[in-house]
Amino acid sequence: MEEKKTIDPGSIKERIIQAARRGDITMRPRWHFVLKGTLVGVGILLALLALLSIASFAVFSLRQTGAWFAPAFGSSGWFAFFRAMPWLLVALSAVFVVLLEVLVRHYSFAYRTSLVLTLAVILVVAVAGGIVAAPFHRGVFKMVRHGPPPPVVGSFYRDIGSQRFSDVHRGVIVGPGSGGSTTLSVRGFLIEDAGGTQWTVRRGPRTRLPFGAEFEPGDTVVVFGPEHAGAIDAFGIRELVGEEP
Repeated sequence: MEEKKTIDPGSIKERIIQAARRGDITMRPRWHFVLKGTLVGVGILLALLALLSIASFAVFSLRQTGAWFAPAFGSSGWFAFFRAMPWLLVALSAVFVVLLEVLVRHYSFAYRTSLVLTLAVILVVAVAGGIVAAPFHRGVFKMVRHGPPPPVVGSFYRDIGSQRFSDVHRGVIVGPGSGGSTTLSVRGFLIEDAGGTQWTVRRGPRTRLPFGAEFEPGDTVVVFGPEHAGAIDAFGIRELVGEEP
């Protein structure tokens, strides 16, 4: 049987001392590591705040245009959702996700964890945080619409209000459709979007109404379907309960 070699702690200490004297090892004071750890921590905090701000703004813009609710209407809804996706914000979010991954890797618990797992955790935090924080953008959006816009960020919120997509329409019901029916839930109705444009919403036998069809004037709705000469042939209609115009 082979004898196990014992390592003399004293010899290791002596080798380290000799290597330091030769300049092979650079001795650094404790404050260096404290400062590095502090800077990394601050960087993680700032990157996380930036990521949550961008993600929540993307969710808010999707909700404001109505595209956030499109997937409830099947494959056509998903197509409309991805068409309306703010891809620039998605790309910026991806940059901060990678930056967070790089910063987090400075900690021992992270580099002992698989790259896929840490990325998945960061993505979940970004998506969940974006959904939770999205309502906080509404206050700024109101200021832009009803008062002097805040500097710098005002243009971003103003652009949200003017966004239009050919198959996603968000607006307020202002009356019955051009067919003359006074029953909104039967033949359709008239909506007015944020820009003041009015659209006649035409319902058909295949129009999907996942949350009911009892609409009234003043309800905020999102209508999915192609537009033709001021009319929308709706393949899906949803009332946005609790949502402002």
